[in-house]
Amino acid sequence: MRHKSSMKNIPENDHKFNSLGGGRELRVGDHLSINDNDAVVVGSYHARDSFFWEPVMYTTYRRALQWAPRERNLLSFVLVKVKAGADLDQVRRGIERKTGLKALTNQEFVYLTADYILNATGILINFGMAVVLGFIIGLIPTMPVFSTLPIVWRT
Repeated sequence: MRHKSSMKNIPENDHKFNSLGGGRELRVGDHLSINDNDAVVVGSYHARDSFFWEPVMYTTYRRALQWAPRERNLLSFVLVKVKAGADLDQVRRGIERKTGLKALTNQEFVYLTADYILNATGILINFGMAVVLGFIIGLIPTMPVFSTLPIVWRT
């Protein structure tokens, strides 16, 4: 990425950005805004999936502090209970207009979260490997016991 005023090259991980609402991966030359600071993508790479859910972007520490100071935009979601009889679509549009966040129903939020965890992280592979290894490791010390069972049953 590069800040428009300094034009310094900083690559980012476009693989992590592809599910963040644009419908496609970021490409070299794309413009984006990070807390009201303009940036341009100047390079990218594909990283392995991980348990970290945030996109990865490389920049200087000074620029990171300028773009995302600790007190800026800490809001990631808002819980709202709609009054009985209120128009859900109107409430959604109001929330999206005022916060810049996407308004979802409880079920949509659950589905979006589960879909991201299952498809964008390696948790299924890691969990599957843990189960298989646990089975194999548990089977090894019990093999002598299981191998003597036919003899015990015959007597």
